[in-house]
Amino acid sequence: MVDRIKGSKLLMKRVLRHILPENPLSGDRQLAYYALLQRITASLHRSLDFDDILETVVSGLQLELQLTRCSVWFPDSDGELMIRRAAGESIEGPEAGAVWQVAWDALADRSVVAVDDMTKYGRPTPAPPRLGSLGQVMAEAVIAAPILLEAELKGLLLLEAAQPRRWAPLNIQLIEAIAEQLSVALVHARMMTSLKELDAMKTEFLSIASHELRTPITVIRGYAAVLMRHGATLSEAERAEFVGMIDDRAIHLARLAEDVLDVSRIEGGRLSLNEEPFDWEAVVKKILQGLDLKYHRPSNIHLEAMTQRRILSGDPARVEQVLLNLLDNAIKYSPPQARIDLLVQGTPRGIRFTVSNPGEVLTAAEVKKMTGKFVRLDRHRTSGGTGLGLYICMRLVDLMGGTLTLEAISEGGLKAGFELACANDMQTT
Repeated sequence: MVDRIKGSKLLMKRVLRHILPENPLSGDRQLAYYALLQRITASLHRSLDFDDILETVVSGLQLELQLTRCSVWFPDSDGELMIRRAAGESIEGPEAGAVWQVAWDALADRSVVAVDDMTKYGRPTPAPPRLGSLGQVMAEAVIAAPILLEAELKGLLLLEAAQPRRWAPLNIQLIEAIAEQLSVALVHARMMTSLKELDAMKTEFLSIASHELRTPITVIRGYAAVLMRHGATLSEAERAEFVGMIDDRAIHLARLAEDVLDVSRIEGGRLSLNEEPFDWEAVVKKILQGLDLKYHRPSNIHLEAMTQRRILSGDPARVEQVLLNLLDNAIKYSPPQARIDLLVQGTPRGIRFTVSNPGEVLTAAEVKKMTGKFVRLDRHRTSGGTGLGLYICMRLVDLMGGTLTLEAISEGGLKAGFELACANDMQTT
């Protein structure tokens, strides 16, 4: 961030020392432009709110350049260009032309495009997709400047005039400088967003971890205290039950610690996989037996194998971890005794595993959120868990060359799947 701030200061000095003296504008006008650029730079250093910085930019440019409107555009979630901040009103003059042509050229060339008279610029070019509201903007003179972030297009700074006008070289150089300043502001905004997300995740994790630790520790201490004080008076069955509860909670604590360690290893690039050929049927059989023991009843998982392939390439322990987590979640979030489907299909590349379970209707946003770290849906906060399981599954599958996909079932529930390569691609499907 320090380098970015230094860069923005150097940029302002470059404008002042090299641009302003070379332009034949009045000294008052040059000072006004200097003051505007200084305000924008000061706003960048003072404010952590990206919208505040945008407001300073559009209102300052609209006033100093006597524009009909100045606006900043960014794509929405669907890629449609939409106004983020604007000053002034868009007015259609008798000779106004569609500004999207200029904007699109600026975005394509990644440079500022200035048009003195829109009647001399129009070309019979078909409108590109995802124009959004930009397709309705008309003006008689316009400047369009792309906002770049590390050479990637992120937005558009648009200056509109209701009458043809000659844009002075200083106008264009000022806009170039401000567009660069907006790029710096965008970096700052993204860094602040990331820091806020990390802080929220840290708070969420501490809350989850304290709860997940407190509950099993309380159980372990309670049963241990009973055994120490009254162990001699308990029956053999009672002692076995208490020891079993202690062991079960200890396993829960170990799993919590292992999840946190897995995340640390994955993100630090220290997680190593022991890839080897293995029989997926043996792994699935082991998982199903373990789930029956865990829930003290048949897990009601229906296995359907639509392939004769058996030997996969990967880390069998990690594949077991992924499948176990997906099946355990399916049981946890399904109605009691609901049927869970595990479908194993042959694919051109290898084998795809799909776990489907009935349950609550999920929105697309909720499904997308599920693979984040320390994420639990609000409605599931009382169900326990660290919110790390699906994130770890996603990363493990990714490390083994696959992709974990999640899909909401329209009538309710979730479908989770991933594909792994076979050790021998010549095996029959």
